[in-house]
Amino acid sequence: MLKAPFADNEEERLNKLKEYLILDTGSEEFFDEITISAAEICGAKIAAISLIDRERQWFKSSQGLDVRETPRDISFCGHTIMSDEIFIVEDSEKDERFCDNPLFLSEPNVRFYAGAPLITPEGFRIGSLCVIDSEKKILTESQKKILVSFSKLIVKYLELRKNNKKLKVIQKQYDEVQSISQTGYWELDIQTNYIKWSKEVYNIYGLEESTVMTKIDGISYYEKHEQVRLMKMIEHSIKHKQKFSGDFKFIDEKGNRKWVRSAGHTLLGRDENVTHLIGTFQDITSIKNASIKEKTIFEQSLDSIMTLGPPSWKFTSANPAAISLFKTLSEKKFKSIGPWDISPEFQPDGAQSSEKAKNYIDKAMNEGSAFFEWQHMDLEGKKIECTVLLSKIKIENEDFLQATVRDVTNEKEQERDNQYILESMKVGTWKWDITKDHLVWSDSNYKVFNINKNDFTSAYEAWEKAIHPDFKDDVVSELQSALMNSNEYIATFPIILKNKEIAYIGARAEIFRNEKGDAVQIAGINWDKTREYKISQELEKEKKSSYHSSKLASLGELAAGVGHEINNPMAIISGHCSIISRLLKQGKEDQVPKSINIMNSAVCRVTKIVNGLKNFSRADSGENENFNFSDVVLETVEMIRDIYLKESIDITTDLVDDCIVWGNRGRLQQVLVNLMSNARYTLQNRDVKTIEIKVKEIKKKYWVSVTDSGEGIPESIIDKIFDPFYTSKEVNKGTGIGLSLCHRIINEHDGKLTVQTKMGKGSTFKFDLNKDTSHIDVPSTVNVNNRVPSQLSGHVLIVDDEVEVLKLLELFLQEIGLTCDSASNGKEALALYLKNTDRYDFIISDMKMPVMDGATLFKEIRSRKELKQPKLLIITGGVNINFEDQSSEIGKLIDGHFIKPFEMETIKNKLQELSNES
Repeated sequence: MLKAPFADNEEERLNKLKEYLILDTGSEEFFDEITISAAEICGAKIAAISLIDRERQWFKSSQGLDVRETPRDISFCGHTIMSDEIFIVEDSEKDERFCDNPLFLSEPNVRFYAGAPLITPEGFRIGSLCVIDSEKKILTESQKKILVSFSKLIVKYLELRKNNKKLKVIQKQYDEVQSISQTGYWELDIQTNYIKWSKEVYNIYGLEESTVMTKIDGISYYEKHEQVRLMKMIEHSIKHKQKFSGDFKFIDEKGNRKWVRSAGHTLLGRDENVTHLIGTFQDITSIKNASIKEKTIFEQSLDSIMTLGPPSWKFTSANPAAISLFKTLSEKKFKSIGPWDISPEFQPDGAQSSEKAKNYIDKAMNEGSAFFEWQHMDLEGKKIECTVLLSKIKIENEDFLQATVRDVTNEKEQERDNQYILESMKVGTWKWDITKDHLVWSDSNYKVFNINKNDFTSAYEAWEKAIHPDFKDDVVSELQSALMNSNEYIATFPIILKNKEIAYIGARAEIFRNEKGDAVQIAGINWDKTREYKISQELEKEKKSSYHSSKLASLGELAAGVGHEINNPMAIISGHCSIISRLLKQGKEDQVPKSINIMNSAVCRVTKIVNGLKNFSRADSGENENFNFSDVVLETVEMIRDIYLKESIDITTDLVDDCIVWGNRGRLQQVLVNLMSNARYTLQNRDVKTIEIKVKEIKKKYWVSVTDSGEGIPESIIDKIFDPFYTSKEVNKGTGIGLSLCHRIINEHDGKLTVQTKMGKGSTFKFDLNKDTSHIDVPSTVNVNNRVPSQLSGHVLIVDDEVEVLKLLELFLQEIGLTCDSASNGKEALALYLKNTDRYDFIISDMKMPVMDGATLFKEIRSRKELKQPKLLIITGGVNINFEDQSSEIGKLIDGHFIKPFEMETIKNKLQELSNES
């Protein structure tokens, strides 16, 4: 197979691709319409817009293709981008470059391929528009030209899409300039008298941005005498088609008195008549008040303040703080120098100070202000690190700049010290400018990830390659979700270290948004969370273990009753075995079925008790699911009803049919068992012994109550019963953790467990569960479409170390039409399978066996993917394995399972279901 090559300008090509911000974005109608049209015009089954990333080809749009990306090295499009011409493979089967390509040999079976490269205006080939078919094909010249035209159209759209994003950034910067300078713009329609305002004008007025305003409305906020003056200026401007400008006294919506400056000029229509007035509106309150406050602020400010003006841009004034900072003897001497005279020849970035200073001066004069970091130098030659704010001001109708300079030398030193502290604590900082798609890491962050900065072209590449590939999509998705819905980002994710070991990185960041709520920047920290993560995992395991131990403790209280309930039917079975033996010796075969029916009833009785105990005692995964809580109540009652009846306790239920909740089934069943056990204890000395379980639906909740006719709970202890280890039982009669555990479990389900009691009248424990409205309905356990016929066909291998179980299964499976082989352990079964790999349709194996167990056997079979894979089914009496969990190791191997004791009809139904799937 010929792998897709890399371009000579690969890094520049990838950078250009990233500029479009298109990778891993959602579907868009424009692209989908192109792929639909391309497939139809070329008569192809598949059409796609493929973008070639560093190690993958990703499909922005596709028709007839289910995947979103494939590896770059096997891609056809990876060859397309090596030329400006359309790339065509008419028959992969006869093309030695692609005849053994995985995309030809398996889905989507690419036999025919034609791709037109996506070429940017700079000449970079970033992907292709391709059409694909599983049959060989020849395109007409017309079809080829259309494919190339479509590819050019795609690139033009990408350019337009990118430029639109740039315009949004420019608009944001323009809004920021208005905010800094407190200057807005306005537009008056002469015909309608309605006014359009920018955001800053609304801010000055103190109005909501959506407020509709007319000329009269706007003028009404000026003081009375100013309204007349402004109206005359506007009328004069319209009549003579001249500009106007003036400073006015103004009262905003909140009653604040201000000085504002309004300036405007006319716009003319085709008939040379005035159609609009446009202009600026500025809050100059601070400037007007400067004559009063300027001297005090100027002289007492701790910041250095200087003014400078054209054309020489030398300083025109300086406050005492500036004279002190730059060690100048007098203000007079200060007026003889310019900014470059108190700066080193070059700034730290290598730029010449004089040229860079003039650039900032131009920026401030054009935009109203400029803020930047600067390295100054006092007249003794000492370098000073500063921040500078240049603000454009008007003094007696002349434009000047005010420079506010702050010495941040100490802060910068502190910043470097902080960086040292972060590095010593193994904490790294990072910042991502979302609008520019630019990620910056501190040097300490590379140390947190245990990687060398020089091994990567950028921080983004370092981050991307460090993340464990199996979790990358989840990490990116979690970050995108935070950017969309939150103001902070908190995460833990795995990375792969150089020694191939896995470590865990913690991340915490603040998300910054613009006025529209869009995320524009995110800044945060990373730290090595491996030890913390592993400890939390161990604590979670211990928590699950404590729940399971508590469940087993609950079963311990039932042990004697369970033993009694099992011994009775076992005695019945044993007795009727003797009866059957005698009847057969006496030739009375016709009486045998009666005893068999009695034995079957006894077996069902034992099975019901054992299955209930196994389901309850099974270690749960701790995961939530949606299920019918009423089913849990009935299962729990059936498990213990006969045991409680022996003590004359009558259990009744009043339930909701479809009580679908979201939670942990095993833990909620534990709550029921503990509450019923608690009720049983209080009924010991009562004549009437009843327990009633009710489920009622109220609004979006289910309310569950367990009521007993017991002694009741004394008022003196009612506030203590949910405390851990408090118990009213005698010594060695209980630990006291039962009700406390119930209280904790219900809290975990966003509910509350309460009790109502009255001495001599009994108690009612009540809790609420949220109704599940967000998950799919609980599926039915009965498949009405699969009617089981009387006979099956095929070969089955039975594996069990219990000879009698083996014989019993073999007789039954032969009876329903299957051909059977048997083995006493996994090793023997594996040898039979490998001897004739095409023979078996099913393999049914016990879980625990000597030599080789069932799980190991199935792993060996599944590892041989090139061989026929029979349906694999486990039979076990174990309770601590969740066979239905498809993410568990055993769950991924098997097609079904049976828990002993089982009914033969259950096995028959499952085998038929699997036969129907084949």
